[in-house]
Amino acid sequence: MSKDETVFKEEVQKLEPNALVISVQLAEALVGYLKTKPMAEVEALVNAIVQSPSVTVNQEAQEETKE
Repeated sequence: MSKDETVFKEEVQKLEPNALVISVQLAEALVGYLKTKPMAEVEALVNAIVQSPSVTVNQEAQEETKE
């Protein structure tokens, strides 16, 4: 693991568990952007996401945000 990957991993681990819901359009834009980046940078991001705390979003929480 490179120094950048280690630093990024440590920063992610400091964050409190949280959730981020994004649209399909934003996800597609992110994929398009990441295609322009070196594979090492993309792998560092993917690894950080995989190692971040997982969350569960249930229907009740989604309905509350609509009100």
